[in-house]
Amino acid sequence: MLANGSGLLASGPVSAAASAAGSSLETTLASAPPSPRSPSGAPSLLPQQMYWFARSKEFEKLEAHNLFDCIECGCCSYVCPSNIPLVQYYRASKAQITKQKQDNQRSEIAKARFEARQQRLEHEQAEKEARRKARSAKAKQAKAAGSDHSSAVIQAAIARSSAKKAAQDPAQAAIERAKAARSGGAAAASPADKVAKLESCGVTVTERVPLKVGENRHNAEYLATKAAKSGHLL
Repeated sequence: MLANGSGLLASGPVSAAASAAGSSLETTLASAPPSPRSPSGAPSLLPQQMYWFARSKEFEKLEAHNLFDCIECGCCSYVCPSNIPLVQYYRASKAQITKQKQDNQRSEIAKARFEARQQRLEHEQAEKEARRKARSAKAKQAKAAGSDHSSAVIQAAIARSSAKKAAQDPAQAAIERAKAARSGGAAAASPADKVAKLESCGVTVTERVPLKVGENRHNAEYLATKAAKSGHLL
């Protein structure tokens, strides 16, 4: 069994040399260059060589040998002396090549979508980090401004309190002095001290009028001590 120039098999007497050459047929066909085209432009297909490529799943070599130019007419299978279903091999190889290309295309699309998603996530993460830093800086500024504002509010409150105390009426001032004296603060001024302060201010005291209060056994000792130590006229 020998391969003729058209790529088909011819039957006839088999010599010893032909038998030896047949054992290396697969290697010879595998290394053969792609089939040329005829002068009319139609592809010159090599069915046996394409059969070996189909069996070994060498799809790149099949495409290089114009597999998809085959119209699956069945002539090669019909004239094959070994009754090899060549068209079925070609059809299966076409389907496998098409599926492989579709899988590769889907893989490329999935890869592109994954890379786009990664870029989007990185961009969103960068934006979140920028917003977080901006919020942190704004919070620090607000805290500093609030601290200054609090200090200003406290100082204003102290100033208002001081002004209020300065504008208190004499009765309230006397009450405050009495509280201070009672709590161990400055001692209350005696009548003689009061007369001296008035005279230092240009006021002449012509008479001191005693304060008559009811005296009984309960307050007699207190009134006597007050008159003796403080100089009150009772």
